[in-house]
Amino acid sequence: MDPMGAGKKLLNWLLIIVLVQTACFANVSQHKRQLDNLKNKEKQIRQELQKTEREERSVLATLGQLEQQIEQSRSQIEVLNRDYKAKGEEVARTQAKLASTKKELDKAKKALSARQEALNQRLRAIYMAGSGGYLELLFTSNSFGDFLVRLDLLKRILKQDETLFNEIKAQQEVIEVQLAALRKQEQELLAQQNKLAALERDRRREQAKLVSSRQSYESYRRKLQANIREFEKALDELERESRRLESLIRSQQSPGTPQASGSFIWPVHGRISSEFGRRVHPVTGQVRNHNGIDIALPAGNPVVAAQSGKVIHSGWINGYGYTVIIDHGGGISTLYAHNSALLVQAGQQVSRGQTIALVGSTGLSTGPHVHFEVRKNGVPVNPRNYLP
Repeated sequence: MDPMGAGKKLLNWLLIIVLVQTACFANVSQHKRQLDNLKNKEKQIRQELQKTEREERSVLATLGQLEQQIEQSRSQIEVLNRDYKAKGEEVARTQAKLASTKKELDKAKKALSARQEALNQRLRAIYMAGSGGYLELLFTSNSFGDFLVRLDLLKRILKQDETLFNEIKAQQEVIEVQLAALRKQEQELLAQQNKLAALERDRRREQAKLVSSRQSYESYRRKLQANIREFEKALDELERESRRLESLIRSQQSPGTPQASGSFIWPVHGRISSEFGRRVHPVTGQVRNHNGIDIALPAGNPVVAAQSGKVIHSGWINGYGYTVIIDHGGGISTLYAHNSALLVQAGQQVSRGQTIALVGSTGLSTGPHVHFEVRKNGVPVNPRNYLP
């Protein structure tokens, strides 16, 4: 056997192994970079999605206000229409009464004029006859009784003329007062009717503006909804690509170490605010799988490792905020998210119960809590299956 030849063969095999490992490592690194790029892109799309959904909620609120304003404006226009119609009817009645009163006044004026003419004729006759006309009528009486009768008759004629004249004159004055009042009422009613007509025109202009605004907001909302659908489609595609890359990375990584022995412990003690499984996301409002358990408690509390293992990630993850991931061997890993501070580094060995982070509300979060996940071969499983 040639030692030199065997050495060369061994060297060649070692070189091949190094090259293969280097290529695998390069592929893993490349895929990880692709995955990081996808995660960053996903973060940007989620931010745009959240922004668009907030805009849509704002548009919906504005549309609700516009609907109320349009309904109020419609009710006001109906009231103004009724008032305008009522005033119109009242104006018509007043004008009819005014016409009737004018006729009565003309009639009274004619009667007064006729009576005045009769008195004037009598006065002219008395003047033509001289002042002795009445005296002659009295003193040509056949007797004193006849004198008294003739005197009483003259008094009655004069009194009747005076009374009738005064009555006609008083009636004319009353009719003139009524006529003036009706004319004033007519002017007031016409002014009120014109005011109502102007108010109705203003309300109709306002309503037209409101309807136009509603149409604009509805068009804008349709665009927002289309954007939301596009964002959701893009997120679905990114999630599928992320899962593909995660699977590819797992297939190119070295086999895991045996799983750590012993049971898991709770990373913190607090109120369970959200369980594992399907839920409505508190920030995005979308129905999606919740891959872990949320435990709410004040910020700054210590977060401990649920089991011994090796820290494979300690840093920022989009959506998760400051996150620690621990590999416990046997394909089992745990994730601790939304921390305010990280107390361990990647590659560090930790023991069960060791403080690894502090509670916070970083990433996509609505308040201080710990998002705790257990994954088996990269697939999220219910943490309660591992916790006491």
